[in-house]
Amino acid sequence: MEVLLQELPVVVQVRKSLDNNAAAVVLGAPATAKTEQLILAIGKAVPVFDLRQRFLEQYAEQLTDRTEVKTLRGRYSQLKETENTWLKASYEQILQELSNNDADTILFDEFDLCTDACLSPIEQDTATLIVKMAAELRRTKKVVLIIHFQGFRTHSLMRDLQANGLVHTESDLIQTAFLSPVAESRLLALFGFDRESTSRFMADAQGLPAAYMACFLQLNELVLGRIPTLPLLSEQELRETATRVIQSSLHVAKLIQGHHIASSILKAANLNEQPPNDIQKEDNLSVNETELLETGLVGCRCENGQKKVVVPVMVVNIIQRSRSARTAS
Repeated sequence: MEVLLQELPVVVQVRKSLDNNAAAVVLGAPATAKTEQLILAIGKAVPVFDLRQRFLEQYAEQLTDRTEVKTLRGRYSQLKETENTWLKASYEQILQELSNNDADTILFDEFDLCTDACLSPIEQDTATLIVKMAAELRRTKKVVLIIHFQGFRTHSLMRDLQANGLVHTESDLIQTAFLSPVAESRLLALFGFDRESTSRFMADAQGLPAAYMACFLQLNELVLGRIPTLPLLSEQELRETATRVIQSSLHVAKLIQGHHIASSILKAANLNEQPPNDIQKEDNLSVNETELLETGLVGCRCENGQKKVVVPVMVVNIIQRSRSARTAS
């Protein structure tokens, strides 16, 4: 398996960053196997501080009226303000809890979520608190932070990461990307794919991380000691898991970027495997290359030393099937 891991840049870079700096900051779109690749890099279970989940769970326990949680879920700005207040009140307790954890590495996730292009002031303040907490823990542990593109575009978050030594420059960010053909073929070989099924699946996946989520999940199970050996996976199993993940990613993309994003992806498919800058020359395309890449469903791959945009056949087919189903109904 180590031969495969050396073909996964996220795994290689996370290991290097943790060894050199006791910290790693991973940037990526939804469903690009961020957490799954982190587990492969670290090689064991990692305590995860998921801000959103922790806040909702603990805050709900403090309430006598459970309807208040439902009310907060429906009022996003109020939810984020309450989350910020809760984090400030719980900061020392959480820090002590994580400090006392026997694990030598702590993962922070879901602390820079927002519905706009950048973090609001209250969201920035929350993210700053998490960065501060990670920096304090880094004195005795290694820390990994997962950030999203909204956080990446927020100057204050990047400034805080640098000021606290978690990254030195923007180039230290470890960004998820489409898999190389070598990584794809080695992944499939681990799960018993023959040459014909490998060729067929790769032609549709074209490096899309979501297409290989079933593989990544099983690799995590093996690394965490929950299964003794890797099972054989069928092409149908991979495709069914990929479909669910892609549909979920599309849902998130529509919430963040608007319902037009599916149409933009289909339009970009007409320029499939063209140089990235060509994407922006299309007058009818409603988003630019960067916004397409931020969905995690469109990617770049290198061919003959040149970056080319890839819109996987698998993604196009799922969007088209979804549209056909809505039309039929």
